[in-house]
Amino acid sequence: MSGHRERYRFTVRDPAAGAASLAPLLPARLRLGGVEAAVVGLVDSGAAVSVVPWSVGARLGADWDIAAPVSLTGNLAAAEARVLVCEGLVGAFAPRRLAFAWSRSDDVPVLFGQVNFLLAFDVLLSRSGGWFEVGEPGVWGT
Repeated sequence: MSGHRERYRFTVRDPAAGAASLAPLLPARLRLGGVEAAVVGLVDSGAAVSVVPWSVGARLGADWDIAAPVSLTGNLAAAEARVLVCEGLVGAFAPRRLAFAWSRSDDVPVLFGQVNFLLAFDVLLSRSGGWFEVGEPGVWGT
């Protein structure tokens, strides 16, 4: 099946750990009301929701007081969060409407999780090869 897809290299997150710290980190831009913020996030199929820290929402000019509350789970459960919906720009793909849990803390990473990054894009990971691909939904067939 044909369709647009882009390949990225895994990134070393901790130079001291070297290859043991490789992770699928994806550069993207988020846009809200004409304001853009560049981010690098972990593509995380184990994350139920996509997450952005406080500073990203603030840079976009989001209004915490009118955003709907959302609960985070796991090791982020203590962080208060609100829903933030914006436009996501990844590589040469058409912009996508992406939903995030916007954390009240900057101690959380940018995560591209199940809702809704992995609904907007298909992802193929090759940890042993050190690469991952992001593609249009259905690019690899069924």
